[in-house]
Amino acid sequence: MIEYTKRLKAAMAVKDDNQTLSLLQKMKADLCPWAQRLAPEVEAWTKGMSEAEKDALQKRSENKPYVAELLKIGFNPENASRINKNPKLTGVMEEMEVCINKFNKKEEAQEESDESEEEGDDDNK
Repeated sequence: MIEYTKRLKAAMAVKDDNQTLSLLQKMKADLCPWAQRLAPEVEAWTKGMSEAEKDALQKRSENKPYVAELLKIGFNPENASRINKNPKLTGVMEEMEVCINKFNKKEEAQEESDESEEEGDDDNK
């Protein structure tokens, strides 16, 4: 994610929308397959974690420096305005978000499955 953040920051620093679009499309081409490859690994890794361990992992993740940088990039009024004014920029940003959301949804679905199993275990006692 650090590399993704650096690339996003560099792409948004380019003032020509066509060049920015090209950089973002290259990012998306790397990001989506990466997220698809990583999802099963994360799922397998977190499956054995307790809820407390998962909560601690989430808190550690939220405190990573790249998260603050992503928020600065995303909430920069100039970046937001630029993206909103250009449908192609909007589209590629939304496509990258879909890749990340699919990854997150797999993680959330696994958590819900784990919770259902735990509830079922409680019912059998």
